[in-house]
Amino acid sequence: MQLHFSMILILRNRKGEPVGQTTVDEADFAFLSQWQWRLLRTRWGDYAMRCESRSGVKQYFYLHRVLLGLTSSAEHGDHIDGDGLNNQRNNLRRVTKAENAQNIRSQQGSSSKYRGVCWDKSLQKWRARVKHNGKHHNVGQFDSEEAARQAVLSKRLELMPFATTARGR
Repeated sequence: MQLHFSMILILRNRKGEPVGQTTVDEADFAFLSQWQWRLLRTRWGDYAMRCESRSGVKQYFYLHRVLLGLTSSAEHGDHIDGDGLNNQRNNLRRVTKAENAQNIRSQQGSSSKYRGVCWDKSLQKWRARVKHNGKHHNVGQFDSEEAARQAVLSKRLELMPFATTARGR
């Protein structure tokens, strides 16, 4: 049995000041340390990235894409646990665009913190619904938000194997 060790890579702002950190495998740490990585905050979450100018053109590199060897914009990578700063290889996987979409969070501003769950004012219940391949699957109405969440998770896992339970928020 081989032991698995992780390391912390410091993320810096444009001034070079430490502003965050990402977790990587010990085996990748030396390779990744040759660059200065930055913290990028997006609406989808936080990521580690770096920028490089080649012939006056800026190129951006996401750490998870570097580790997965993704070079084409048609290729996608996914953080299984939903944490864009957990860049350990056992948390990364190559996916299609559709597979990656199966593993996204609830949108900000929705009535529930869970994806696929919303408050139905007319019924005074939590409604559970899953969208897959353009079709909405009504899972049911529930008295508690948590019960609706569990129903959504079960249906999503049935329909979408790349939807992990860790991302059911």
